[in-house]
Amino acid sequence: MATMLFNGLVSLLGNPSPSKAFEKEMLTYAKTEYGRDWQYAYHYMLTHKGKGPKMGVTV
Repeated sequence: MATMLFNGLVSLLGNPSPSKAFEKEMLTYAKTEYGRDWQYAYHYMLTHKGKGPKMGVTV
């Protein structure tokens, strides 16, 4: 019961640290969509909850 409550709260409030699966998805996305600027985009997305950078990206 307590585990279900905790899991429900985590899913509702969000996980404070990104999971390995999320990090891997962001890495693949950044390398695919942002070309030579993939490292900047990857770190930006990790620190901004998955939102990509809007300006300053060249492909």
